[in-house]
Amino acid sequence: MPTLHYAPAAARTLRCLQRRRADAVKLRRVRRALDRLAADPRHPGLRTHRYHALPGHTRPRHAEVGER
Repeated sequence: MPTLHYAPAAARTLRCLQRRRADAVKLRRVRRALDRLAADPRHPGLRTHRYHALPGHTRPRHAEVGER
């Protein structure tokens, strides 16, 4: 199983989700997606989209998964 390495911004976002009780469902979904990614990067349940309401994700978009 591959090991996931988090960028500093991703680690901050996960910590933010852990602190806020209202984000429990979102945190559970993120953890499930990360578990699937670690197990199989081509898992069909890994449909991607951008989160706009999370801190640290304000940089311009370069490319998204699935774009050509």
